[in-house]
Amino acid sequence: MANILDLLMDGDNVRKNNQNISRPYIFYHICLFISSILTPGTIFLLILGAIITAFPSIEPWAALLFNGLPVAIFIISIFLAKEDTQLLLAAIFSTIYSLVMLVVLIGLLKEGIESQLCSVTTVFFCFVAGVFILAAIMHPKEFSCILHGLLYFLAVPSMSMLLIFYSVGNMHNVNWGTRESKVDNNDGSSAKMIQRQFLGQSCSIGDWCR
Repeated sequence: MANILDLLMDGDNVRKNNQNISRPYIFYHICLFISSILTPGTIFLLILGAIITAFPSIEPWAALLFNGLPVAIFIISIFLAKEDTQLLLAAIFSTIYSLVMLVVLIGLLKEGIESQLCSVTTVFFCFVAGVFILAAIMHPKEFSCILHGLLYFLAVPSMSMLLIFYSVGNMHNVNWGTRESKVDNNDGSSAKMIQRQFLGQSCSIGDWCR
């Protein structure tokens, strides 16, 4: 997010110095930055609504407390606790939220059956699932990755809420994340093998896209 913000704040100079950067590209990153900010709150409300749907006997304020307490504890730990403690809490809350996401799935299925697939939430869920299914069909070599979709669904709160909080609170830590690494230029056999394998191919369908 910090890199995107840096790009947006200096977007005019970046476009002048790099002809590959266009206005639509800058606009895309604006949308990406806004969605990154809204994602934690959206996931929080999604879980809250699913708990209320799956368990009508639970009062909304109780569901809000149940959902907000782990988030509040984790945010406080980011400022007060050591990094190891933060990671431990993240692992514990990720496990808890995985169980909650099972409840979310049950709530979505229940709402879909009761509304006969006419619910906005159900349509949106089917649309999101359809995007991944379509991507899997278009990339048959990686089609088996669609089997991990359930794990992706269970990990949504962890990666879209807890990870955002952790990354913002630990921006001073440069020991994790994507960093450039040295490449051994003496042995280019692996690169040449990959180049021969995918030469002239625009996607994983292979020879069909030469």
